[in-house]
Amino acid sequence: MDGKSQESKKAAAARRRERKKKKKLEKKEEKRKLHEEYKKNETTFQVRKKMEKNQMRNAIEQTTANMRAAMKEWKKKKEGKKEKKIIIVLVTTIRIRPHSVRMYQILILNIFLSV
Repeated sequence: MDGKSQESKKAAAARRRERKKKKKLEKKEEKRKLHEEYKKNETTFQVRKKMEKNQMRNAIEQTTANMRAAMKEWKKKKEGKKEKKIIIVLVTTIRIRPHSVRMYQILILNIFLSV
């Protein structure tokens, strides 16, 4: 009797494992279908891409404007000095949604200061 109950326990565990596997596969398939649907509807994808590009561009423009203003301020303070060249490297990061990939855009500003 004891052997049979242990056997049935093992069988039940195996069934549970199978159900779990099946559920996992169904979820994966559902995700894949959603992704396919998303890829088909390219217009929204392209719109989102454009929006992200614009966002990045605006951020870069803002930072460059801030840097230039800071340089002008600095230039006023440092009168009577030799000519200097300052290189500023800005790295902006955005996440591209579908695959959550990070895209880095490096912007190098050469600001000549003839002070």
